[in-house]
Amino acid sequence: MYDKIQKAQEMINHYPELKGWYAIPGSSRKVHGTCHYKEQVIELHKLFLDNADDSTITNTIKHEIAHALGWVRHKNTGHNATFYRICESIGAEPRRLSRFTNPYKYLVRCTQCGKVFKRGHHRRVNLDNYCCNDCKGNLELILA
Repeated sequence: MYDKIQKAQEMINHYPELKGWYAIPGSSRKVHGTCHYKEQVIELHKLFLDNADDSTITNTIKHEIAHALGWVRHKNTGHNATFYRICESIGAEPRRLSRFTNPYKYLVRCTQCGKVFKRGHHRRVNLDNYCCNDCKGNLELILA
C-alpha cells in the first residue's frame, strides 16, 4: 500500500502548484479517494489501494489531483465544467468513480508487527482469544 501512496505523492509533486500537498492512506469505506482542500491532502482508501488494479488506482489519483488543481487554481470544488477541463488536460477520468465495496466484513491488525488479517465472518471475533500468527502480538480491529 505504501508504494502506491509514494506513487501518488510523486504524481502530486509533478505539479508545482501543489507544493505542500500530500497523499495519505485513509479509512473511508465508501470512496476510492478524497481531496481535502483546507488540509492540502489527497486521501486514498487503504482497502482500495490493496485490492484495485494499477490503472484504476492511477486514474483515481489523477481524479483527486484534478480536484486539488481546481481548488488551487480557481477555488473550484466539485464536478463542474472547470473540473472537466482540468481532467482533460491531465488525462484523468472526470466522472465520479464507482463506490468502493469492501470484500471483507472485518480487518484485524497486529499491534506488534502490523500484519493485517482479512476476515469475512458474519459475526465479530473476540480478539482477546487470538494473537498474531507470526509474532504472537495482540490484535486490534481496524474495520468493522
